[in-house]
Amino acid sequence: MRDEALLLSSGGLSLQSGNVAKVLQFFGVPGRAATVTEFLGHTRLDHESSAKSRALCSSDTFFELIRELENNSEAIRPWRERVHSVFVYAGDVPAVLQKLTQRLTGDERVVLNQMNRFGGDFVVSGKLDDFCGVMAGVGVSACQANGDASLVLNTKRGNAINIISLGHGAVFLKLEYNGVPVFLSTSKEIIDIDAELASQNFDVREHFLSAQRSASCSLY
Repeated sequence: MRDEALLLSSGGLSLQSGNVAKVLQFFGVPGRAATVTEFLGHTRLDHESSAKSRALCSSDTFFELIRELENNSEAIRPWRERVHSVFVYAGDVPAVLQKLTQRLTGDERVVLNQMNRFGGDFVVSGKLDDFCGVMAGVGVSACQANGDASLVLNTKRGNAINIISLGHGAVFLKLEYNGVPVFLSTSKEIIDIDAELASQNFDVREHFLSAQRSASCSLY
């Protein structure tokens, strides 16, 4: 059975969650919406299925999920057994994103800086070929890309793997929570594949970060 994508929320899909749903549908990835409570019930009760859940949510929702898990130790085992991975994009509250990154890295000195669009290059990691595919090692000037990623994460902890870097920090990285891979974007922008093009052609350089994250939704 194919793994299922679950769009997690506290109740009702946001604009960005709707964009994620469009991307999943475009790539033919089966998925459905669920609240945090429904998701935890799904991981605890669905023991007979061989499929695992691939969760997608905002940092606000994932922080809520972590608190629920840590208040219920019995949920940790099914979490590890029933969840393949989690894709997290920045929510509406920057302070929550800061707390979440501190929790995931175990580093209270984590810094989220405003992105400087006028210096440096975005570089896709060359160490994750299975994930990054043909984009592995590709670089794009920050001044060519749109400014949808406003925060850059800097951490010294070794459990963080930068997927898209900018200088010494990252705007998209791989972490882990209780044995489950977590792919974290520091931006909440997910490209709307139904949006009208501003020009005749879609220039991926101008939408480098949101396009990369959108494609990752279907791959992770």
